[in-house]
Amino acid sequence: MTITIEVTGDAEDRLRENAARQDRDAMRQIIADAALPVAETLLRKWEATDPLDLALARLAARTPEEIARARAEARAAILPPEPLPEGISLTEVVGGKWPGNETDEEIGNALEKLS
Repeated sequence: MTITIEVTGDAEDRLRENAARQDRDAMRQIIADAALPVAETLLRKWEATDPLDLALARLAARTPEEIARARAEARAAILPPEPLPEGISLTEVVGGKWPGNETDEEIGNALEKLS
């Protein structure tokens, strides 16, 4: 498939200036800005209605700056770890405990019957 991206005279001038300065990030942004309408048109043309396909297309179209910003936001949202309660192991915290009084063997047997 061949895709043609229309670049305005102003954008072309900025591409040339940034190429002369070897500013790849600025060039990527200009190209991404020019490619976005083409990507939107292709998505509509292909009638991507599956939410996962749409989300993947949006992720694939992100600029390096958008990716860096998303990573920074994700890192900022991470809460600091809490200390484990006295006498409880990490396995117990992560794995939890069945609400009833069944043994592991009884649970295993029940799961075996279901499979």
